[in-house]
Amino acid sequence: MNLESEICANCGRSIGRLEEPYLWQSQIVCAECHSRLSCDQAPAPSPPAPNPAGLGKPSIISTIGALRLGCGCWNCLWGLLFSLILFFSLLGVFCMPFSLALIPLGIFEIIDGANLLKAVPEKPKWPKGLAILEIVAGVLASLPSAVVGILILVFLSRDDARSFMAGMGVEGFN
Repeated sequence: MNLESEICANCGRSIGRLEEPYLWQSQIVCAECHSRLSCDQAPAPSPPAPNPAGLGKPSIISTIGALRLGCGCWNCLWGLLFSLILFFSLLGVFCMPFSLALIPLGIFEIIDGANLLKAVPEKPKWPKGLAILEIVAGVLASLPSAVVGILILVFLSRDDARSFMAGMGVEGFN
């Protein structure tokens, strides 16, 4: 049994015989100092990921992302199906380029839609250009694509969407 009292290396106070000494980085400390030092060493909560726009993401941006993602899936599937239908018809040779063009457009829409659905999206490269291509694709082969393209252009004209895109540095929204 240790009859000597220990001295706290932090505050210099004598640790009584009935008190339990603690080790802190190979130094003997009292219970109060150990508690205080343990709190000081707790990792600080990490700050939330910075939003490049400096704003919260408006819900309309998520709506645009969901519309674009759905339209991208539709265009990929419809492009494949339409191409197969046209392949077996006489007009297929002339119309197939329009139907095959839906597949790369659908892929770009899926990539952009998935980006816009992130909590902190990366800077979109062509939000208006993709909407215009959707309208053109709709006129040529896929009516739902035209509807989505028009809706996205309308949604991008809203003040909250414009300020978010301008804050991200997207050209054409300043």
